[in-house]
Amino acid sequence: MQQADRLISYHHIWRLSWPIILSNMTFPLVGAVGVAMMGHLPDPAYVGGVGLGTLVFNVIYLAFSFLRMGTTGFASQAFGRKDTAELGAILLRSMMIAGLMGLVIILLQYPLIATASHLLQASAETEMLMTRYMAIRIYDVPASLLNLAILGWLFGQQQMKLCMLHLVFVNLLNASLAAFFVLGMNMTIEGVALASIVAQYSGLALFGVILTTRRADLSLSGLPSKARLTDTAKWRALWQIARDLSLRTLMIWAVEALMLSKAAMMGDLSLASIQIVLTMFAFIAFGLDGIAHATEALVGAFIGRQDPARLKQLVWRSIVMSALLSGIVSIVVLLAQPAILSVMTSQPALIESVSAVWWWVVLIPPASFLAFLMDGVFVGASQGRKMRDTTIISAMICFVIIWFGAGWGLDALLAGFIVYLIARGVLLSLYMNSVIATATPQQQQAGR
Repeated sequence: MQQADRLISYHHIWRLSWPIILSNMTFPLVGAVGVAMMGHLPDPAYVGGVGLGTLVFNVIYLAFSFLRMGTTGFASQAFGRKDTAELGAILLRSMMIAGLMGLVIILLQYPLIATASHLLQASAETEMLMTRYMAIRIYDVPASLLNLAILGWLFGQQQMKLCMLHLVFVNLLNASLAAFFVLGMNMTIEGVALASIVAQYSGLALFGVILTTRRADLSLSGLPSKARLTDTAKWRALWQIARDLSLRTLMIWAVEALMLSKAAMMGDLSLASIQIVLTMFAFIAFGLDGIAHATEALVGAFIGRQDPARLKQLVWRSIVMSALLSGIVSIVVLLAQPAILSVMTSQPALIESVSAVWWWVVLIPPASFLAFLMDGVFVGASQGRKMRDTTIISAMICFVIIWFGAGWGLDALLAGFIVYLIARGVLLSLYMNSVIATATPQQQQAGR
């Protein structure tokens, strides 16, 4: 088998996917542990406080998701071209932006917290707890953004096991510390926030060790030249994808924010129920995203190689694998409902409320797998604009369903969410020809 054919084999796609699936499953574990620690306290407002505070930080990290996704796209294409000098420049550009933006977020913490309190209206107690959580956790942002940039760069070079090492270390440390601070130190919402700070800076230190000790394997031969680092075309491309992916992120955040806000209007019990559903969605998304991450690295590599035929085969095989995995996940979610809910909360009323809408959770994997996979394809192709436009359209469809289904309670929120996930995948798949075109040599395009 030729080297290029091996790269699109099911075995190779899985070899790249499983470390990320395994490590990604630890990512929502952090949120689940936080929710579980608060869920075993006597007041559901603690769950809501962590949920709303986490939502704000999720939108910050999603807003800067181009540091991960954009870096992966550019790095994978440079990796496919075997342009090692550009790989070093890509890493440094992304880290410069991450460090600067992290400091800006800390400086703007007071208006940020005030805006979140204004937009995410809930009970007075829930809002107070959210504010306490945010005021502490804000200091993990610089390390988190730098970690995103370095992760994206490693993904682009198909260094999935190094990424797994980092993600498992950070997320298990975060979850363990949250349990220790809350159960062992009798802290409440502050313990969950403090755990995140310690874990993110520990992860950044681990990355420092990896980049120092694996320089040869990671194409780090020295600092890039000034001319390459300051290449205006490269910076323009980075800022363009940053703009497009940030707007896409705003719409993703708006969907979840609307769901939480509408649920909060129904009461703390409904808010806690939706928070548990979204925590489950995070588990599902991060699991299915493993194949998407492998696909984005390989898509970028085949674009760099200018090999459209194998790119098509890669995408199709990735879709098949992702669809099969989504079916398995749905079965597990269905059968494990009692065990999952008993871990998430000990409140009988909350268990009953979530059980009533659990069938929506079972539908999430088949409804979302194509969206996640197509995101990976378009990240690898560095086509942020199409990701932006299709997400906006999908979100608008979701808003309409929620608006007209106001009398259906939580079912309306979840119906809109499921349709939104399906629409994202279907709409993006309609643009596949533009991805194939980026891998087609110009002389072939001219000859058509």
